[in-house]
Amino acid sequence: MDKFELAAVRAEEADRILNSGVFTAAFDDVKAALFKTWAELPTSDTENARDLHRRLKCLDQVRRALEEHIRTGRSEERRVGKECRS
Repeated sequence: MDKFELAAVRAEEADRILNSGVFTAAFDDVKAALFKTWAELPTSDTENARDLHRRLKCLDQVRRALEEHIRTGRSEERRVGKECRS
């Protein structure tokens, strides 16, 4: 499998994950739990607030990484498709 085929496979897998009801529900549940915990913190608890902020940022990075695999793979599929037609 070359790098273009691998990018296409990753795009398909990432798309299935992002559009999976189980993934979406789990992602939303974790995010909601983090926000709930943050909202319940005393304002003086800056250490835990920073930790929760880092966790939320990491959660968003996971989603962005999956989305990037989709974009990259799809652009490779289009590029390879154009080359094959030429």
